Amino acid sequence: MLPQSDANYGGYMKAARLSNVMAMLVPIRIRANEYRSIHGDWPDEMKDIRLKASEMNDGENITAVKMGKDGAIFAFLDERFGKDKLVVYKPRVIMGGMNTRWECHANLSPGTVYSQCEEKQDLAFDGKEQQ
Repeated sequence: MLPQSDANYGGYMKAARLSNVMAMLVPIRIRANEYRSIHGDWPDEMKDIRLKASEMNDGENITAVKMGKDGAIFAFLDERFGKDKLVVYKPRVIMGGMNTRWECHANLSPGTVYSQCEEKQDLAFDGKEQQ
C-alpha cells in the first residue's frame, strides 16, 4: 500500500522522489566519467572516486549507492518505493570513447518509471561489497 500522500496524489509523490534520486546520482556519474578518463577503466568502488559508501544515502529516498561491474551505479531505494527497489545507471561508451551515454533502469512499479529510465524487473547488484 502506498503512503497516504501517494494515494492522494496518484503516484505524483513517488514520481517526484524518483526525480530526486536521479538528480542525486548525477555527481556520481560525473566522478565515474572523470575516473574513466584518467585511469582508462571504470571505478570498482565508491572509494575509487573519493566517496565513502557508508555516506551514500540521503535519509529520505536513497539508502545506499554502490558501484557495480563496468561502471554501473546502483542506488538502493527506501522502502516507500517498495521492497528491494533499485535505480541503476549503466554507462555505454559512444563516439569513439569520447562520450558516455548513461542508460537508466529501475525495478519500480509499472507506470512509475520515466521515459529516460527503462523499467526492468530483474535488476540485482553485481558488484562487490563496499565499505
